[in-house]
Amino acid sequence: MIYLIIVSVIWSLTFNLMNYPQPNLDPNFIVFLRILFPLPIFMFFINTTKLNKKLILGFVALGSIQYGVTYITFVKAYLYIDKDIHYAILFLSMVPIHIALIGMVYEGKLSYVNLFTSVASFLSILLIYNDHLRFNSKILESFAFAQIANFCFAYGQVTYKRIQEKLPGVKDSDVFALMLLGALIVVMIATTVSGGWNFLAQVSHKQFGVIFYFGTVVSGVCMFLWNKGACKVTDGTLAVMNNFKIPLGVLVSTILFQQKTDLTKAIASLAIILICVFIQQRYEKNRIITDQYSSVKT
Repeated sequence: MIYLIIVSVIWSLTFNLMNYPQPNLDPNFIVFLRILFPLPIFMFFINTTKLNKKLILGFVALGSIQYGVTYITFVKAYLYIDKDIHYAILFLSMVPIHIALIGMVYEGKLSYVNLFTSVASFLSILLIYNDHLRFNSKILESFAFAQIANFCFAYGQVTYKRIQEKLPGVKDSDVFALMLLGALIVVMIATTVSGGWNFLAQVSHKQFGVIFYFGTVVSGVCMFLWNKGACKVTDGTLAVMNNFKIPLGVLVSTILFQQKTDLTKAIASLAIILICVFIQQRYEKNRIITDQYSSVKT
């Protein structure tokens, strides 16, 4: 779980950069740069000797979904709500529910514990942002695009986890460049459609620095570590940990950057998520003990 915690802390420190002014740039072009910057780094580690063509194409396709489609649809959702960070975060906090449901489909059975903790983690975020809710047609359209993004991101995590379980000789660093390549293909198509290539000359030095940081660290190293961490925990724990960064980010914004937020709600939200993680850990421990007892008995 250490990888998930490290990434959550890093992501929580980026909350104040999410609304950095980039009015003159095409959003799809920004996403293209964010995917492009980390690609050369991970190309140094790519190793396909243990993969057949089907697996190579599978990782490319998975990356196009988990990162490419996720980013493009989330940007669309973000623009519909006029870049309101509160709605954006609230909509993203439904990822745990998607992970729980997709995991149950893969396992072929219902898990009330996973469903309960994933819903509880979402409600903990709703606790922070419920005062900002204002419904209109744009909000509903944004919500729809956000759920597509959530599903794609959740599907990528859960599917990657299961693929890697079947490939013990393949390291995460061997295939991550393939996933970035898949994402880059999707984003290039979206950028071409939106005419984003015309904005290359308009990127300022400050904008380049922020995008470079988001690309190499947030979209590169962090996404790599997140998938690596996902392989080491259960679906239920992974689902809840997807929301860990949110109350953490609110606390960081309040304490370090002096932003006005309700600290009580943020602390309560963080406590709920930690309790959900504890429930998942105990549930998994009890399940392992039960399985061992059953195997000995038989």
